[in-house]
Amino acid sequence: MNKDIFKKDIKDIFKMEVSLKGVLIKVIILLSILSYGYFGLYPQYQKYIVTKNSVKQATEKLNIYKEKTALMPKYEKQLEEVESELKEKSKNLLYDMQDGLFLIGLDKKMKAYNIDLTSYDVGNVREYEHFYGVSTTISVRGDYRNVKKLMAYLEEQKNVTQILDYTMTSYIEPEKEEEETTNNKDLIKNVNINKDTKIYWVEGENKWHLYKDCPLIKEGEILKNDKLLDRSTSYLCNTCVLRAATEKEAKKEVVAPKAEGVVDATFKFIMYTKENTTMILDTDNPSSWRPGKYNPFKSSAK
Repeated sequence: MNKDIFKKDIKDIFKMEVSLKGVLIKVIILLSILSYGYFGLYPQYQKYIVTKNSVKQATEKLNIYKEKTALMPKYEKQLEEVESELKEKSKNLLYDMQDGLFLIGLDKKMKAYNIDLTSYDVGNVREYEHFYGVSTTISVRGDYRNVKKLMAYLEEQKNVTQILDYTMTSYIEPEKEEEETTNNKDLIKNVNINKDTKIYWVEGENKWHLYKDCPLIKEGEILKNDKLLDRSTSYLCNTCVLRAATEKEAKKEVVAPKAEGVVDATFKFIMYTKENTTMILDTDNPSSWRPGKYNPFKSSAK
């Protein structure tokens, strides 16, 4: 008598006969379940893990972007400050370029006037509220009239230079100094002394003085005087002859010196920059300036 399968107890199950066909069916069902799990569910699980990690990374990036976005106003403010600073620095760079143009213009003027630069000295930089000042001293040598023109050129640079002091002296070449020494000796020899020139001497000495107050005559000594007559001029007192020559030169007509000749001049001035700097220079087009070893500030050659 067959019992309902759902009404069988555990004992009835073990009492059932096991057939080969039933075992194969069970094995096939088990393999199907395992295959579905490995080839169907496991790839989906892997995709899930990858997607989960991607979502995690995207979330982290999103949080970073949110933080950066929150800092954008701060970065924008810093950018504005940098742009403002760059603008101010650009102005200073422009002024520095204009100072350089002034020096190039000065060199061109010196070449045009045939003036030599003998020395150039730059002092300390002084900072003011709206500009910088650089103390500068230059020494030049050239014709007096051209040096005066150069001085006028410096004075015209109202927004670039301010002349504080200057000196100007005559330049005498070494050869001319030797010539002047020789001329002084000749002058002593050529004093206008003749037979009627009155002389003084101390009794017992063979030295003729042209002045009774000659410092070589001791106080209290008895002097004699007479005309030179035929006495030798080789015994004339050199001190008296030099004094006579000096007085003779002093009596000559004084002639006002001409505004010419080579002079040494030193100018001390301040180069400075400030807002709205205006400068007009007789300079070439910057594109035509020679780069490399060419030095526009070298001494001008006559």
